[in-house]
Amino acid sequence: MSSCGQNTYTINPSTVAKDRTVTGSLQVNGNAILGNASADLIGFYGSTGVVRGATLTAQLTTLTIVAPTVADYSIAAPTNTTPFGFVTADEMNSTLAAIANLQVRVAQLQARLNSATGVGIIT
Repeated sequence: MSSCGQNTYTINPSTVAKDRTVTGSLQVNGNAILGNASADLIGFYGSTGVVRGATLTAQLTTLTIVAPTVADYSIAAPTNTTPFGFVTADEMNSTLAAIANLQVRVAQLQARLNSATGVGIIT
């Protein structure tokens, strides 16, 4: 079969030997699964394949907030004195804990996706 000057092949998974390499363009139509077990190695863009990573750090409860008029990223120690501040130090600490949790989770996602330690989707 030919499509746009390219050869098109149908592969029967029950009759194909393992460890096949495709050189050139590859188009997969329909559903595709990469790896069939958690120990299978997968890599992208020429990176070395890696196994699926461990479970991410558990996500904390989403905060309900009112957006600031002007963002202030220089956060001082928690206070409950006037003119402004959190009602309790626990509110401030909870906010900081949520931010720290997000930092950890984003770093974990980056590590899983980057080319040095992950599957090579980002660099």
